[in-house]
Amino acid sequence: TGGTLTLDSTNAGSGTGANIDLSNVSGSGDLTLRAGTVGSISVAGTLSRTSGGLTITSTNNATFNGNISLPGNLIQTNGSGTTTFNGAVSAASTTLTGNSILINNSFSLTGVTSSSISTTGPLTKSSTGNLSSNAALSFQGAGTFTIGSNITTLNSNCQVNKPLVVAASTTPTFNTGTGSL
Repeated sequence: TGGTLTLDSTNAGSGTGANIDLSNVSGSGDLTLRAGTVGSISVAGTLSRTSGGLTITSTNNATFNGNISLPGNLIQTNGSGTTTFNGAVSAASTTLTGNSILINNSFSLTGVTSSSISTTGPLTKSSTGNLSSNAALSFQGAGTFTIGSNITTLNSNCQVNKPLVVAASTTPTFNTGTGSL
């Protein structure tokens, strides 16, 4: 397997950063992106790893237009703007922390480690594709959670600690098997 590849526009965290623009990204090992507080991340195509995961340590906005396929974890520790996933996402687990997160396609978590999404602003799951997890899943923070599709956990708990809004013209369901909501 590969090592860790870090793309850092902040001079090792000491600057405010600059944009990181990528087209298609593939390879092995962990990928870390650091764009700082003013820089944004844009991936126009697919992002896939044969081993490892993706960590976003800082960004203003982040936009992923293509599919994301990770055998490892998808992590964002700080996002001051909006993080948008337009393509289908598949990862072992996720821990996303930021201001605003938009999930506009299917979002599948295949590992056995619990996942969480925490925002200080709005969290939106569109009506395209479902959100599924093989382990416990939690949604936290201020701002609303607007849901337009089904959320499923595999016999695990699903915790929503945000005001929940059902998107217009949708009838989403929560299915936790033997878990609880």
